[in-house]
Amino acid sequence: GGDAADADAADAEAKGDAEMKDADDDKADKDDKADDKADDKSDDKADKASPKATRASRRGAATSSKKSAKTEEEEGDDKETESESKKGDGDGDAEKKDASGEKEKDDAAAATAAAAAAALEVPVPPALRCLVAELLPRLTHCCFKKSWQSVVGGVAGVDALTRVLPAAALQSHLPRILQALLRALRSLPPHAVVEVRLATEVFHRVLERATPEGTPLRGPDAPPRLEAAAGVLAEELFSTSSSPTVRPVVENAVAGLARRSGLGGGEG
Repeated sequence: GGDAADADAADAEAKGDAEMKDADDDKADKDDKADDKADDKSDDKADKASPKATRASRRGAATSSKKSAKTEEEEGDDKETESESKKGDGDGDAEKKDASGEKEKDDAAAATAAAAAAALEVPVPPALRCLVAELLPRLTHCCFKKSWQSVVGGVAGVDALTRVLPAAALQSHLPRILQALLRALRSLPPHAVVEVRLATEVFHRVLERATPEGTPLRGPDAPPRLEAAAGVLAEELFSTSSSPTVRPVVENAVAGLARRSGLGGGEG
């Protein structure tokens, strides 16, 4: 009887152990399922979060692109402003250059007037005065000869002498020199192109050297023989016998004389 009781107790214990093992296995299965379910939920959340992250990434890229475009626009505005600033500086520099150019012109005009005044005041040495008084009448007389060789020689001599004379010496003999050169121009034939051109150049150069810029034609400050020289030009200009070769030369001479003296018109 005692052995049967022990056997029943052992069976009961074994049965209890088996039930406990089954319970543990069920619990383990439940735990595994719970873990799998948690993993699935985590994966679902990750999948759901991924599109959000993608949209956020796109938003960030779009925002960055907008910022970049805005920065480029601002840089363009800055460059345009800088260009306008440089243009304004260039305009200011141009105005300064114009003002500087006008000042230089005024200075040059003042220097020319001063040089003219100085040339008028240069005294003629006595020896030179005597040489001119002896030589110049002979040279101008040659311009009144009928022989073309004498006329050409007289023009060349007047040219050489007047190149070295000061303005004051030219002014005292200017009427006679102009008369001689005009006579040479009238007597030289039109086909003597070289000789006519030389006489014309000498005529203009002598008149320009004797009447520099700012030389008055009339009044107390005018050179003593200048009014007589202007009378020679006026007589030829209004002469009915003036040749087509001479008249244009005289017209240009009168215009230049009026311009240098500040009259703005011809002398007549």
